[in-house]
Amino acid sequence: MKPRSKRPLRTARLSIAIALLLTSAGVTFFISRYILAAKQVAQCNRLNEILNEGHAKVLAFQAQDEISTHQLASELEGITLKLGGAELSDPNLRHYRGNFVRVYRELSQDFRKLGQALTLANEADMTQTGQQQVKQAVSNVRQVGISVAQTAENADRLAGDVNSYCAPSAQ
Repeated sequence: MKPRSKRPLRTARLSIAIALLLTSAGVTFFISRYILAAKQVAQCNRLNEILNEGHAKVLAFQAQDEISTHQLASELEGITLKLGGAELSDPNLRHYRGNFVRVYRELSQDFRKLGQALTLANEADMTQTGQQQVKQAVSNVRQVGISVAQTAENADRLAGDVNSYCAPSAQ
């Protein structure tokens, strides 16, 4: 009887080893993709949570006086700080965050200007100078209104971009 060659056995072992290596590489790839997708979902959720909080504050605002206007400005500045502190590793989400930081900073500044205009109007007396103060305050309120409308339009566009990026089909 002829001795058996060990060559087919080595080839079989090598084939099995290569197959296992490729399989484990494929599994590792899919696991890493899943982990990245899960991270992106978590980061999208965190960003949207902060954005929704800011949006709710603006929607709930009742322009009663300069104090409430300054209060909203402070709350929006807080949203700006929360956005800046949100840990986001996704470069697209960091870009969106930067844009929203600018949006909420602009809104905060606009509402501070609105509060200052209301203060100016409330402190005006019934003199010629007081009437000029009221006219200036009204002009300031109009300018702030235009700025807020433009900023809100920008925020809506950005929110649509974030929602599209974070949609399940985008991941």
